[in-house]
Amino acid sequence: MAVLNYTDRRDIDRRLVTVSVEEGSSPLKVYLRANPSLKSDAAYAGCAVVLEAFLRTKAERVELGPLAGLAPSVEAVFGGFLSAEDVRFRLKFVTLEKRRIAGVLDNIRGRGDKDSGKKDARKRKTLLPVNMASDSDGLKDRFWVVSFATAAHPTLLLNPKKFLVPEDANDNAFRALAFPAVLREVLSYAYVVRFAAPPSWRDDWATLVRNLTGEDPPEEPADPGDARALGGYFGNIGEWIDAACARFSQDCRLGRIGGLAANFKKI
Repeated sequence: MAVLNYTDRRDIDRRLVTVSVEEGSSPLKVYLRANPSLKSDAAYAGCAVVLEAFLRTKAERVELGPLAGLAPSVEAVFGGFLSAEDVRFRLKFVTLEKRRIAGVLDNIRGRGDKDSGKKDARKRKTLLPVNMASDSDGLKDRFWVVSFATAAHPTLLLNPKKFLVPEDANDNAFRALAFPAVLREVLSYAYVVRFAAPPSWRDDWATLVRNLTGEDPPEEPADPGDARALGGYFGNIGEWIDAACARFSQDCRLGRIGGLAANFKKI
């Protein structure tokens, strides 16, 4: 590969860049996602984007075009690598005229190359898909929102102003802070808001709670028209949800939970 000038380079903020590996790709295919704020950084004005893959003494470079025109997700194929095993990546912003490196981010690990959960994909189902929200979702300054627009499952939507990719929901701090509240919102919707017409996915979440606490949801009243019995039921449901969220929060802090966004094995 041609030698580039490293004089006066800056370190690219690691939080603003991800490299996702396409599972099973051969030759190796990855997707670069960079936060749009990098385009407006004056230090990188007029730069081209270069992504390199390296493994020990082996390296390969792919040029991805001008930073100013970089798409939200850009594909890069490394023909010299047959898998992502032990491969690391290096991102460079290079001035077009002098081939000087204005910014660099080294030792990037591709996301998805160590996803052991895929081994049991046929036995698992997605309990809570995670997507990026759109402008029409109206998050404004909220970090996330749970959408019940799809009948098959609830969906966690992340604010693109706060997060770069859906995989950011796998961050340990995000799990510990957000997921107990997500769990409470989903259970409240399934057992309180939709009491008269339960969603089809409600039993899957009851299984999750059973795995957490060993407790099944309280029995529904025999006569839904009995106001006293219904009030007692909702009180018991509230306690059941409180216990589930408390246990889930504790397990998150102790690192025992892989996250609601991970695949959930249905029992």
